[in-house]
Amino acid sequence: MQKAMEVVMVFRKPVGSARALSERIEQCARLQTFMQEMQEMGQKLSMELDVVFQSLLQGVAEANGMLISGKAGFDSQAGQFKAFGAADFVPMHQAKVLDRSDRLKEDEARLRTLTGERWPWLIESADLLRNLLRVKVEDGNDLQMAATTVRELDRFYVRLVECATQSGEDRYDLYQRLVSL
Repeated sequence: MQKAMEVVMVFRKPVGSARALSERIEQCARLQTFMQEMQEMGQKLSMELDVVFQSLLQGVAEANGMLISGKAGFDSQAGQFKAFGAADFVPMHQAKVLDRSDRLKEDEARLRTLTGERWPWLIESADLLRNLLRVKVEDGNDLQMAATTVRELDRFYVRLVECATQSGEDRYDLYQRLVSL
């Protein structure tokens, strides 16, 4: 029950339907893979995890056209994120991307070379992380906390699916029962 309440509180928007729950389960599995890949990229390039993430956020800003003449247009960042399902994401101050292009140019180039065709998936995953969870991600310590949160969410959802399968209960009904106790 406590873990179910923690799961409810960590998301920017509550799960309101069976479809949204299925999307959340997929999103958390994706973020688990993303966090592992970020760790591996940092190790391969001898790069701090926060530099890897900030480079990916720079890619988010570039991909979404948020950089205007080399500056991040904060107003352009509201309501951008709809690519991962029906759940509507709430833009928050922590979810905005600062322009660090000059400082990160070399690191971003190294990451792009390493990741190749995986780059778009990685920047979409960074965008998902910053928009889906109520977790501030500004430095390496924040990223470690985010990684722990993602691991716990993924573990919760894996157990939820296992319990629903074993009991024959609908996943969403089980989820609703757990969060309403």
